[in-house]
Amino acid sequence: MKEKSVLLFFALLSTILLIYFSIPNFLEKEKINALLEKLNFSSEKNENNSGGKVDFEEDDKKDNENNNDDSQKENEENNNNNDDQKENENNNNNDNDQKEDEENNNNNNDQKEDEDNNDDQKENGDNNNNDNDQKEDDENNNDNEEDNPSKEEPDNKPEDPIPSKTTFHAYFNVNGADGITPASVSCETTGNSCTVTLPKLETTREFLGWSLNKNSTSPTLTAGSKVTLSTNRTYYAITRKNYTVTIMGNGSFIGSQKKVCSIYNTNSTCQVTLPDLNRDFYTSWGYNSNPNSASIDYGINTTLNVNSDQTLYAIRKIETSDYDKYANVALDVFNKINSLRTSKGLSALNYSKSLELSAMLRLSEIAQDYNYTVNGDRHIRISNNEPFYTVNEFAYGENYFRGYGCDATYFHDSFVASSSHLENMLSTDVNIAGISVGVKGGQCYIVELFGIQ
Repeated sequence: MKEKSVLLFFALLSTILLIYFSIPNFLEKEKINALLEKLNFSSEKNENNSGGKVDFEEDDKKDNENNNDDSQKENEENNNNNDDQKENENNNNNDNDQKEDEENNNNNNDQKEDEDNNDDQKENGDNNNNDNDQKEDDENNNDNEEDNPSKEEPDNKPEDPIPSKTTFHAYFNVNGADGITPASVSCETTGNSCTVTLPKLETTREFLGWSLNKNSTSPTLTAGSKVTLSTNRTYYAITRKNYTVTIMGNGSFIGSQKKVCSIYNTNSTCQVTLPDLNRDFYTSWGYNSNPNSASIDYGINTTLNVNSDQTLYAIRKIETSDYDKYANVALDVFNKINSLRTSKGLSALNYSKSLELSAMLRLSEIAQDYNYTVNGDRHIRISNNEPFYTVNEFAYGENYFRGYGCDATYFHDSFVASSSHLENMLSTDVNIAGISVGVKGGQCYIVELFGIQ
């Protein structure tokens, strides 16, 4: 009976050892170690009992009981081992685990490596009841990769891409001006907009500023302004050139007037409106650049296109057909006056066409009533009872006479014989004169107007 127990013990031990080295699970090994301790204890007990006096019948009975107990325990443990083996077989259904187990059984070094890996698994605290060996192998492989410095990722990571830049341009148009300015300025941005500074235009015109509207006469931006660009833009120079038209009344009582107009940008002219005149009893009126002209270039209230500075003179005249035939007589009388003045050491007078035309008007008035007087004053205008000098702004003195012949010497000598008429001819207060000669009602009339200009 004792020998049978020993043989059974070694047979069971062999089975346990086979299972021990074929099952890598740490928990299963713990169970087997506990079983081995129990078996070792039973073996020692049998050895101790063999040294003394043995009651074989009693011993056999005890042995049978022990063997039954041991057999029952062994059967339970075998059943547990069978369950473990079945669980292991299920795990071995995984192709990768089965291949690894076969390699572990055939290669002691691989077996040892697996045991070391299992010890690492125990040290890392990955002691769970997960029977998924694939996960354990993956973790072990990760541990191996971490331990292998050749597989470490480099510390230097690729740099972030540099954002692309956008360039915006501000273009400059001189807009008809003669000037120098940059053709454009630009700015760069990685965003949606950027800022530029507007330059100054160097030009002979007056530079006012910049505008997005080329037809504007008032700028929205000045030189040095900062503008934000989110797209390309064109800025137009706003420039101005001023021209002055000077209006001379030329005896018409409108005085001296200055009318200023401005040419902007690409325009070539500007406009002024010529003023009205004191028409009095003149038959026509207007303006000419020649103060002594008897013709009219521009009428009153006319819009004049201007592209330069200029001076215009008011021209008022009556119908001259009755006077033109005696123009040479009037000129001869004027020359005689200057001869007299220079003989007296006085300066010669300048001839005034304006006063001449006013003298024609006065002649027509005087011819209506030669003896017309107001309060004893014969130099009153019959048309409005105003003094004679209202006929012309320049008028200062007046001589008139009626005779039966249109002779220059006759008229001149008649005036020299009259102290009041001679005083007007030799006055140092005047510097211009205008003379008209004409025939009205069969008689010849002469009017001399002296003035200051």
